[in-house]
Amino acid sequence: MKKYRFGFSLNGFIVFLLAIVPNIIWVIVPPTNNPIAGNSASIPIFDIVVHVSQFIMILLLISVIRKESKNKKYIRVYIGLASFCLAGYYALWISYYAGILSPWIYVGLAVLPSIYFISAELWLKNYVAIIPSVVFGLTHILITCSNVL
Repeated sequence: MKKYRFGFSLNGFIVFLLAIVPNIIWVIVPPTNNPIAGNSASIPIFDIVVHVSQFIMILLLISVIRKESKNKKYIRVYIGLASFCLAGYYALWISYYAGILSPWIYVGLAVLPSIYFISAELWLKNYVAIIPSVVFGLTHILITCSNVL
């Protein structure tokens, strides 16, 4: 933890906000046909794991800052991958609202934000946030796959 400090990461907050926008819209104006509304685990401990890891991931993304400057070597790769995943995530939400109800859309809605967060954390060199992101992603994908495939 010597390479990190606690504070407010504006970049981390923006990363979080960009991913949460479709979810806020979904809560305020749910689509007419809304099958993912009940996307819960059949075993309650998995719901607890997904929510706790998501909370920790967001907390670390927003409050942990790398002390050293960012390594520019892979910055384009990480930002490119994060941008691609975010654009795909938005496209899947648009498809969902348009009534395209495919199991693969549901799985994509779990996979893409997981990759997005990990890519953004790599860009920010916030390696401590990657662990809860991986736990969140794997659990979220597992729950979604068990419900729709």
